[in-house]
Amino acid sequence: MRLFSKVPWILGGLAALLIAFVPLPARSHAPTEVTYEINASRFEYLPAEIKVNPGDRVTLKLISTDVVHGLAIDGYDVEMTADPGQTASVSYRQSLTPKLLATVLASGELPAKWLPHVSTMLDEAPAKFIVSAVEEAARSQGVPAKMVWQHLLRWAHELKSPRSAWA
Repeated sequence: MRLFSKVPWILGGLAALLIAFVPLPARSHAPTEVTYEINASRFEYLPAEIKVNPGDRVTLKLISTDVVHGLAIDGYDVEMTADPGQTASVSYRQSLTPKLLATVLASGELPAKWLPHVSTMLDEAPAKFIVSAVEEAARSQGVPAKMVWQHLLRWAHELKSPRSAWA
C-alpha cells in the first residue's frame, strides 16, 4: 500500500526526467523566449514555416492586413484570430505533465510533439521509473497494465530504441 501512495510522485519524477533529458539539436541552448510575427493576407502566411527549439517560450503575433485571419497550431491548443489591421498574439511552451504522460501511455496514441520525450524515456529512464509510470497510467486511466506495456513495446520498436530490454 505504501508504494501506491508514492506512485504519483514517481510519475511526476519520470515526467521531470523526460523533460530534463529531451534530445536537443546538435548545438544545444538554454530555453529562451522567441517571438515570431506572422503577416497574413489573402490567405497567405509569411513566414509560412517557423522552427522552435524544445523548451522555448514562443510568442506568435498574427498581423492581418486585409480580412479576418485565423491561425491554429495542431496539438498545442493554440488558436487566435486577427481582425483587419489588427494584431493578435498568443504565447505557449511545450511541456509533458504527469497527467498527460499517463494519458499518452494508456491510450497508445503518441502525438509527434511527444516523440522526443517518450523516446528518451524508452532509451534512458531507469527501469523502476518505467514500471511505476506504467502502473500509475494503468491505474489512473483504468486500463490493464499489459496494454500500456504493449504500447511501450510498439513505440520502442517504431522508434528503434537501442535498449536491450525492448528487443
